[in-house]
Amino acid sequence: MENALSGQETADAARSGCDGRSLIGALEYGYQLLAANKEEINRLNVFPVPDGDTGTNMLLTLEAALQAGRQAESAHAGEVAQAIYRGALMGARGNSGVIFSQCLRGVAEALADSAEITAATVVRALRGASDSAYAALQEPQEGTMLTVARETAEACEAAPAADTVADVLSSAVAAAERSVARTPQLLDVLRDAGVVDAGGQALWLLAEGARRYVAGEAVEHVELPTGERALLPEIAAVTETLYGYCTGFLVSGGGLDVMELRDAVAERGTSVVVVGDEDLLRVHVHTHEPGDVLGLARATGNLHRIEIFNMDDQHERMQSALADGDLPGIEVAAPVEAPEPVEQCVVAVADGEGLREIYEQMGATIVSGGPTMNPSTQEIYAAVEAANARHVFVLPNDKNVILAAQQTQDLAESEVHVLPTYSMVHGIAALFAYQADLAPADNGEAMQAAAASTQYGAITLATRNATVDGVSVAQGQWLALANERVCAAEDSESAALAAAIAQMGPESAELATLYHGEDVSQDEAGAMAKRMQEQLPGLDFEVIYGGQPHYPYLLTLE
Repeated sequence: MENALSGQETADAARSGCDGRSLIGALEYGYQLLAANKEEINRLNVFPVPDGDTGTNMLLTLEAALQAGRQAESAHAGEVAQAIYRGALMGARGNSGVIFSQCLRGVAEALADSAEITAATVVRALRGASDSAYAALQEPQEGTMLTVARETAEACEAAPAADTVADVLSSAVAAAERSVARTPQLLDVLRDAGVVDAGGQALWLLAEGARRYVAGEAVEHVELPTGERALLPEIAAVTETLYGYCTGFLVSGGGLDVMELRDAVAERGTSVVVVGDEDLLRVHVHTHEPGDVLGLARATGNLHRIEIFNMDDQHERMQSALADGDLPGIEVAAPVEAPEPVEQCVVAVADGEGLREIYEQMGATIVSGGPTMNPSTQEIYAAVEAANARHVFVLPNDKNVILAAQQTQDLAESEVHVLPTYSMVHGIAALFAYQADLAPADNGEAMQAAAASTQYGAITLATRNATVDGVSVAQGQWLALANERVCAAEDSESAALAAAIAQMGPESAELATLYHGEDVSQDEAGAMAKRMQEQLPGLDFEVIYGGQPHYPYLLTLE
């Protein structure tokens, strides 16, 4: 990858100030270091399963950011930074990619009026990156990449004023490394798994790449810190009992105060997200009194796209998806002329020949992707637009896709409803409740209720030793997961499957459906179902070809 400046030119730029081309060059160095360590970061996961994808998601998000940045028409640092942010937002993949895009948003806002980047503006940009990422989440989780961004900014602010950009970046790299190393002290799941935060580790690599670029050093492979390794805990969803009304809307006006409105809304409900700028805010809250929240917001500006769902019948185990999505300055190309839109439809993320066919037969528009390759915001948005419906229900089918899906809510002309489905088989259960002749609000409630009442699980081979959810796991054992939690590690495939079913409560179910993966034959799946039937005579077993990678069996109990 070619850099705008190199060698002595780069060192000179570090002393005199860097423009937008230098910002691209610094990120390209970071890209190369991240690419060299992508698989290492992918393997670092709380769940020792073969689908860790933090490194891939961060890399693809950065690639989209760089592509957009290179198309900027000027070298003005602020304009290039804004283009980089827009590219990252549209190309964001997974939770880590979406949060990283918000870091870049903060950088763009800090550099908005700066033609060049100096030591002082770098410090300001680091603070902006941290503040923007934290503002995107109502309940930010410490011990994640958020902490690394914040502690890096704080360290650079506390240090004596630096003379050069290179000096600031050296301080940032040292602070980021210290912060990453202590993330297990802040999150029990990291400590138990013997890892550090993967997203934070990726931020450290990007900072180190920028430092090398500005210092005029060669970009080459870098050894990740030894000892504890990294992981991105799932912070896209907050576990809580859902109750009252899920309420979302936009507020437009002038001089809007994000923090003031967020604090006021937080007094009236839970799972609060308020993001945006002084001209447009996106609000999401779970509340018993949506009218109070709407009245409060109406006093600050004009309300748009009000969406309210009754969630009293939700099951306690359901997690609430955080609504995000202020996209200031994003220009979306006008859609080509199309037939009159239909009233409603479903867009689903799916992988595996059999699972894709099931969704297609049930009328869903498919976005290719799954646990090992999360689709980008742009890919989900394209599917939403292609669906040509007034209301679009999106089934992310992976908790690491929910944030990216939510970014489409303020891009699309359609009303986009993102349902928190965490597995492709979980999404199928929701889709069974969909009826084209129901009102959209009724469909939303029916699909949410169906997903909430469905137990789902999976088995796979453990990729490393770990302790997760209180279960000691050895590499090569069969790992049983039930409703996103590890419940057992067994030496045989059948024992793991039986453990998953037992954890899901077979006594209250009538039907168990086994979706066998690409490496399991129909005969093998049938034999497995027969074995489970003998152990659990009160359950009927159905075998369906899913064709999914990495997971020999996905399953649901109904």
